[in-house]
Amino acid sequence: MTSIAPFSPSVSTVPESASRGERDVALWLFGCAAMIFLMVMIGGGTRLTESGLSITEWQPIAGVIPPSSDADWTREFDHYKAIPQYRAIHASMTLAEFKTIFCWEYVHRLWGRLIGVAFAVPFLWFLWTRRLAWSLAPKLAVLFVLGGLQGALGWYMVKSGLADRIEVSQYRLVAHLLAAVALYIAILWVALDLGFPRMSGHAAPPTVRRALTSLLVLALITLAAGGFVAGLRAGYLYNTFPLMNGYVVPPDYATANPWYLNPFESLAAAQFDHRVLAELAATPNVQLSLNISPETTMDPDWWAGIESTMHAHPGVAERLIVEITETVAIQDIDDLRGFVTRLKNYGSRIAIDDFGAGYTSFRNLRKLGVDIVKIDGAFVQNIVHSADDRAFVQTLIDLARRLNIKTVAEWVQDEEAAKLLRDWGCDYIQGRLIGLANGDRPWASRREASLPATG
Repeated sequence: MTSIAPFSPSVSTVPESASRGERDVALWLFGCAAMIFLMVMIGGGTRLTESGLSITEWQPIAGVIPPSSDADWTREFDHYKAIPQYRAIHASMTLAEFKTIFCWEYVHRLWGRLIGVAFAVPFLWFLWTRRLAWSLAPKLAVLFVLGGLQGALGWYMVKSGLADRIEVSQYRLVAHLLAAVALYIAILWVALDLGFPRMSGHAAPPTVRRALTSLLVLALITLAAGGFVAGLRAGYLYNTFPLMNGYVVPPDYATANPWYLNPFESLAAAQFDHRVLAELAATPNVQLSLNISPETTMDPDWWAGIESTMHAHPGVAERLIVEITETVAIQDIDDLRGFVTRLKNYGSRIAIDDFGAGYTSFRNLRKLGVDIVKIDGAFVQNIVHSADDRAFVQTLIDLARRLNIKTVAEWVQDEEAAKLLRDWGCDYIQGRLIGLANGDRPWASRREASLPATG
């Protein structure tokens, strides 16, 4: 017997509307968020023009007034000449060229001060006129203090490049960038809460919230990885992707010591991580399958590189499938079992490639705990004409399904073979029917095709 809950007219499903005062506060905060967004853009221009170290002093008040006389400009230029960056990169710079980079940094700093004024003055006015709820005042006051600390963090970053380096510390650069993004998100969050109050009974399902949260975290990690690429000047190291100088993973990926510093101090690692993370963030349903050799399973350098990447970028491991050939699996199954366990502990999945070529048993598959079986193409390519191959492949698919192991059929040549495999319950196919292997990224092409045309 089923019960039906009575309709309750006291529960409203109509979105709450913000009061006029809340809307005004929300519009002000949206304006502050827009100014922070523009601030990040100006900071990017400052970085690209190598202007960040052109002002060598921190004067929060007096620094508002720019140089006005030739003597003022000469003094600022002399300060810049005293730091290592000038001697290493800009030794031939003229005073006119210096004025250009000085103006970039000056606008960057001035805009930060304007954000502070644009936040503080309306904040006090809203409090005075009682348009701002007193319960919200502490939260906004904390945001104002964090904005001031962001300015101090910016100087802390600049200071790292004035003595022993020719550029700022990549760690301080990323901290400065992430602090700005965190402040932007926090202000935007408060503004959205005020301008668009939550709808009663209309919260997003937990799965949607988790997916969106994961995507946001991945985007922030990608942003941080981009900061390290900029800080290390690693952007032009390899100019091809997905293969980098012919390698899936560049050979000089793991050069830092200790190994866990590779994503932050190795140029190749920083560039590789950023590119892969950007692909994963832009296409949440794309996964990476990595086919490894027998030597790789015992290579400490490979482990150092893969573990440093997984530690630095949580969530990436779950989208990684490591493929091991069956012949490797049956050579030393006990040693391989430890390798598989380490990877699965990170959340990665394991596939046995060319299954059937070595005639290993499903008992070994259970012992290894593999997630995917790729059926060797030698048995798949003739299933339309060979009764023996049909029986063998169909039996493998049936056994794998009973063990909750996904199956991939290799070397699928035509629609007739694909139909047989689909009827037998094969999960995935690959081969000439789908497309030959190449360096193109079809998901990128689909993403570009979905963008609106511009005239």
